[in-house]
Amino acid sequence: AEVTVTETVPAGFSALDPEQTVTLEAGNNAVLFVNVPAAPEVADLTVIKLNCIEEIDPAPITPATVLDGELPAGCDLAEGVGFAATDATGAEVGSGATEDGLLVFDDLPFGTAVTVTETVPRFFRALEGEQTATIGEDESLIFVDVRGRGQVQAIKYFCGDQDRVDETEFF
Repeated sequence: AEVTVTETVPAGFSALDPEQTVTLEAGNNAVLFVNVPAAPEVADLTVIKLNCIEEIDPAPITPATVLDGELPAGCDLAEGVGFAATDATGAEVGSGATEDGLLVFDDLPFGTAVTVTETVPRFFRALEGEQTATIGEDESLIFVDVRGRGQVQAIKYFCGDQDRVDETEFF
């Protein structure tokens, strides 16, 4: 007789051949089942970083258009901007700096809420410096900074044996 044997795969494993059919012969018959650890469901999160020279509305910008090379007027992909990603418990799941305007957090588990925070470059202002994504498939987040208006940094050094008499005023 033909007999079909079906296994119920244990949690965390994947069956190489979960259902097998054999024709019974005289004596003992055997069917071999092999399971391997199931690959975790993971996805990548791509951070896209734009610096712009003036105020823009980031809403119409999509990751797909930026990745296709279509940048808004006056905006450039930013190099070397730092980002950190944390999960819902506050534990860091990744960090790094942009290269060619991109940073990829690899192999984040499905269903994880990840908060990505940027280190805003000097003399820029973040339009949205912290964003959250729930990992369900490969996703992207866009961070847009604009050049700060009217920002001037004044640094005063006292050198040698000069005595600092009063506060220094700047105009």
